[in-house]
Amino acid sequence: MKSLVVYCFLTYVYSLSTLAQGIIYDRLILEINGKSYSQRQIEIYLVMRNLVMDPKSSMAQIEAEQWPEGLEIFQNEMLIFNAMESEPEKFATLSLNSNSQRLLQERLKELLATNDKWRDFSQRYHIRDKEVMELLAKMLKVQAFLERMKQPPLVDIDRSPLINVDTGAPWFLHLSRGTPVRLFDRARVYLKIKPFGA
Repeated sequence: MKSLVVYCFLTYVYSLSTLAQGIIYDRLILEINGKSYSQRQIEIYLVMRNLVMDPKSSMAQIEAEQWPEGLEIFQNEMLIFNAMESEPEKFATLSLNSNSQRLLQERLKELLATNDKWRDFSQRYHIRDKEVMELLAKMLKVQAFLERMKQPPLVDIDRSPLINVDTGAPWFLHLSRGTPVRLFDRARVYLKIKPFGA
């Protein structure tokens, strides 16, 4: 019992010291229809997306100037994913065409295995394989939805297999207006985080 008390006390002191130093382990950024997303989750998704969009990119981390645009991209794609989760029976048979899915999976698998910057980022953020697969599944579902909407790619398809969201499309305007979205305090301001244990 005494050792537990000592441990709790030391943990409390450590927490106070990190707060005094301004260290942020993670923070809530966005809530869509009751589902919350942290900065760590968003950064991991965006870094994976960046690498798929441009395999030659040296960017395997998010910088302050890229954060507002990245946050908007994540919000738009999660609006779609949330809608698909809300009506699973409607989208049960929806999947990306086999060529696009294979290209995405192969490109990401190769990049994650060979990209030194991703490896550093992954270690710093303590990213598990399970997280990567879950985020890839979300990315594939969103892409399948966009493919079904038959909107033209907003990027050169030879450069990237991803389709961007057309935020001016009537279907997206209807979706965004009908879905509760909340940005937490200072969400659009990028703060450097240091995930616990890093």
